[in-house]
Amino acid sequence: MTFERTIDVSGTVFNVQRFSLHDGPGIRTTAFLKGCPLRCHWCHNPEGIRSEPEPMRSTNPAEEFEQVGRRITARELVKELARDRIFYEESGGGITLSGGEPLAQPAFTLEVLKQCKQLGLHTTLDTSGYAPAEIIDAVRPYTDLFLYDIKHMDSAAHEALSGCPNELILKNLETLISEGSNVAVRYPVIPGANDDDDALKQLGIYIRQLGIEQLQLLPYHAYGNHKWSKLIRMPDAQPIPRQSDERLLKVKDLLEPYGFITTIGS
Repeated sequence: MTFERTIDVSGTVFNVQRFSLHDGPGIRTTAFLKGCPLRCHWCHNPEGIRSEPEPMRSTNPAEEFEQVGRRITARELVKELARDRIFYEESGGGITLSGGEPLAQPAFTLEVLKQCKQLGLHTTLDTSGYAPAEIIDAVRPYTDLFLYDIKHMDSAAHEALSGCPNELILKNLETLISEGSNVAVRYPVIPGANDDDDALKQLGIYIRQLGIEQLQLLPYHAYGNHKWSKLIRMPDAQPIPRQSDERLLKVKDLLEPYGFITTIGS
């Protein structure tokens, strides 16, 4: 795949969230891009799964539906992201591209990252890693931090949960680590899906072998459930109960003997 510098390349964004505190270091602005190759039934941003703008039931009583997603050029988005650069500079923050899956819009994501780096902004990419290796290689020089999710170590289980196997995801992660990229590995803890002792053992062994010093556990929350109903398309799986704090601490305790720091994130 060939990427050419085209400052007018357009993409589809469904939200720009200012003053984010959990999408990388410092105060950040996070742009959420539409489109994702995965179909995780616990997704908390289901409006980001489909690539095209789509209707969602409106919170405005004066209208039944609102459009989710807008087309925007890379230059326009970067201008919007750079408005709060004073807060980035004072807090050690910057911009984050999330989704959806930002690598599902590779040319747009690459151009936004390039322009942000030209402005001296810290860049973070929140990704599942499910993308061709050449896309990862293209964005790597312009990404200061990868927030990289592992959802299950077993490929068959990963495919059952997300619709995609995990070999490409793990291979891309291993390449990023070997090339010295700054990668924060995160594990969404989904009750009954990937929080059993055997799955955690596989994860612990893998993280230790990669030499990663820290793993962030992401507790499952049901914030996305109301969005599914507004989109009028519910996942096939039954709703997932939120895990207890006691179980989260147990998961943390099971992983820490593998020799890396385990934290529980938001």
